[in-house]
Amino acid sequence: MKFAEKTIKNEHITLKNVSYIQKNKMKGITNYKKDQGEFPKASESYAYISGKPDFSFYGNSIDCGTGVSFPKNFDINSKEGFDQLSELLKNVDKALTLKENKSILPRKKRIAKSSQLSGSLDEEVIERIVNDVNEIGIALDVSKIHLVNNSINIYSENNHLEIYVSKHLKETKEEIEPYDSSILEYIRKYNEKITSLTDLKIRVTNHEHHVIENRLLKEWIYCELEYNNMLYTLDSGFWGYFNDKFSELLKKQLEEINRVIEYNEEFNIYYSSGEGRLKGEGGYIEKLSENKNYIKLHQRNINYNGVPIEIADVYKKDTKELIAIKRGMDTSNSMYSFEQSILSLQLLRNITEFNVEEELLKYNDRKASTDEDKGKFPHIQKKNIEKILNSRISSVLWLQSTKKYVKMTEEKKFDFNQIGSILLKLKIVDWYSSILENNFTPKIYMGKDLQVNKKDQF
Repeated sequence: MKFAEKTIKNEHITLKNVSYIQKNKMKGITNYKKDQGEFPKASESYAYISGKPDFSFYGNSIDCGTGVSFPKNFDINSKEGFDQLSELLKNVDKALTLKENKSILPRKKRIAKSSQLSGSLDEEVIERIVNDVNEIGIALDVSKIHLVNNSINIYSENNHLEIYVSKHLKETKEEIEPYDSSILEYIRKYNEKITSLTDLKIRVTNHEHHVIENRLLKEWIYCELEYNNMLYTLDSGFWGYFNDKFSELLKKQLEEINRVIEYNEEFNIYYSSGEGRLKGEGGYIEKLSENKNYIKLHQRNINYNGVPIEIADVYKKDTKELIAIKRGMDTSNSMYSFEQSILSLQLLRNITEFNVEEELLKYNDRKASTDEDKGKFPHIQKKNIEKILNSRISSVLWLQSTKKYVKMTEEKKFDFNQIGSILLKLKIVDWYSSILENNFTPKIYMGKDLQVNKKDQF
């Protein structure tokens, strides 16, 4: 890729392979017609490109990825062919030493697994997890289990996920749930036997507990780590860092998204949380829904490809907008909330196909069998369901409780570039792009999380 930057101009890129640095984001190839220009987007990390080099000696088109492919064949058994190959190699060496680039591509630079830095990062992750350092960001990417070895659906409800410490299989093997917290708890439990990420293995077994896949845990997790004033990410088994172009594109995109942030004192309300329907955002939603301007949609799920999806948490009548409500800055939970909002767009764009109106109305017929069920699904008139499904404003209400973010909210100067997690930043970009691509209007409200029955998190 370094050679590509030295020899191919942006406008001469004809094909690229882009790795989207996000969980649940497909990796693929996008083709571009000649002379249309190449405009990289935030969240794209180039892994391969094909294009016309600026120096015709290299040929009409070259392919650049982990290596470089030239459209020339050389007969090295002849003097002429050998001389031509030698000349090519000399020009390649010369190009790589050029100070100026023909283009600057957003990309993640990999760190060799065998390097001292990679080993230090592996050890640092374990140390911070054991010491319960809050800033460590770790996520088990279950989608990778699905795609490993080009096999589909390796991990399913009928399979089991096991984790163990290398050389200590019998005494450390445990079955875990495919959640980030399960990994963290396991590492803390067996910390005396673990010194590095490379000590841990994870395997998939079938219903008879026969092993169908066995790999290093390192290959199945995404991790962010700030180390020696540098932010490193672990993805697909490799540590790496992003170049300035990647960071620049992401920063500009987040600055654009900052412009859709709004502040409304109406959302800064005191509420109590609890169990059942008051759990998580539930308590806040119940309190907000006491205002007749809001229609509660929370937990009114519609099945989409086997996944329960909410259209939104509430519908705001006066502005005709759908609002998803989330609390706090936890990376995994925040990403899940934005992912739900993206999936809800698919339902709203395919109302007939998924019988969305009929599914929402079904909840009117549910009888409350317990006190807990009373009020869980308020009756919504058909005319209001129609208004809800015609809404084209997709909003997120983000309630903050951490001092840093509360201050930005109070000063009405919230800046997404101040969020620490790259993964969360990219999910926000993904959400924003999806909203616009589906012809909806994106909006983000920032508010204060004023739960009364908890200790201050300030």
